[in-house]
Amino acid sequence: MSNGIGGSTADRELAKIESRRAQATPIDAAEYRARLERLRALMRGAEVEAVFLYASTSLQYFTGLKCYPSERLHGAILRQTGEPIYVCPAFEEAKTRAEILLDGDFLLWQEHESPTQSVIETVSKCVSGGGLLAIDDQTPFFIASRLQEASSNLQVVSAEAMIAECRRV
Repeated sequence: MSNGIGGSTADRELAKIESRRAQATPIDAAEYRARLERLRALMRGAEVEAVFLYASTSLQYFTGLKCYPSERLHGAILRQTGEPIYVCPAFEEAKTRAEILLDGDFLLWQEHESPTQSVIETVSKCVSGGGLLAIDDQTPFFIASRLQEASSNLQVVSAEAMIAECRRV
């Protein structure tokens, strides 16, 4: 409540606050690797062979890659071991490589190819028969359902609980 002279107590207190923006530091590659290791530990506990992250805030949280959802499939496959496998259209490879913070392999697809089939084939090569593929809950239904339909030797499950466990503070 303002007393009419010099503003309210709240206004005076807010005016005392100094910006700490200059003290903020960007998240570095070591932090992203630590986040991936936390997710991998949860994957091992849940017997999940791989996690597919769509172009979402979770992709950014675990890899640092800012990728905006579009009609073209972008994302990453995270395995229990090894580097991330970034998924993107072939014509966007250079742009994606310029933006990644963690080294990784690339799964590139051409416009005439099925990117969901490519993801399933790649994951299938990385896992033992009948393995579990967990999908980021931010993945649009049309992509998640195609991944589910395309998988013959994989069981597709939600990655929501593992991702939430890592991101919850």
